Amino acid sequence: MLKTVRSGRPLIHVMRAWSVVGPHLMEAACHKERAVSKKAVACIHDTVTAVLNEQAELPHFHFNEALFKPFENLLCLELCDVDVQDQIISCICEFVEANRTEIRSGWRPLFGALRVVKLSSSHSQDETSSSHLHALLDVFEVFLDTDNLLVFSNAAVDCILCLLKHVRGPSELEDVPPGGSEPSGCDGSDSDPSLELCIAALKFLTRCSGILASMYSMPACPMFHTAHR
Repeated sequence: MLKTVRSGRPLIHVMRAWSVVGPHLMEAACHKERAVSKKAVACIHDTVTAVLNEQAELPHFHFNEALFKPFENLLCLELCDVDVQDQIISCICEFVEANRTEIRSGWRPLFGALRVVKLSSSHSQDETSSSHLHALLDVFEVFLDTDNLLVFSNAAVDCILCLLKHVRGPSELEDVPPGGSEPSGCDGSDSDPSLELCIAALKFLTRCSGILASMYSMPACPMFHTAHR
């Protein structure tokens, strides 16, 4: 797949090849052998990186959306174990840091994937939760700082839905039984990553509101895409 991307072939050839190879890499990423699943995710990462560096996505094209789709499917369908999920989140963070301007339509599946990321409040997973928290905040920060209105309008709805999901918090904490104890961190004694993310998400939603208000007054406001794909 990497040879195809780097060979200078037309984008349509890469798209056809990815539609065949992508599902096989997803299946391998769910393999019970950690070495196999790790290699599969690494192959997806390398292919995405090569395409982002070799093939600049033109306006109104959506190949990058299909390119990032395996990450969204693996996380949303819970097809992989915790280690693979951590590896995927690290990959997403790397893409955002190194290729923020080349992601373009790929923001939609990225937000779809990050919508299901859960932050644990247990002390045994503090380091992992903190890493995931910073990764999420960095992704939102980079997206809202983009000056490409076409890219923003394409993924704004997905970004807002992702933020709203994290404002609501994990489903297991939505209903606390009568007389039950409050989740760790609600008494203020400990820092709860889910609560930190909720507060940060509210601030990002406020920024989204300001951006949308300014775009509304533009003479030629770009068309927004719904969350349905």
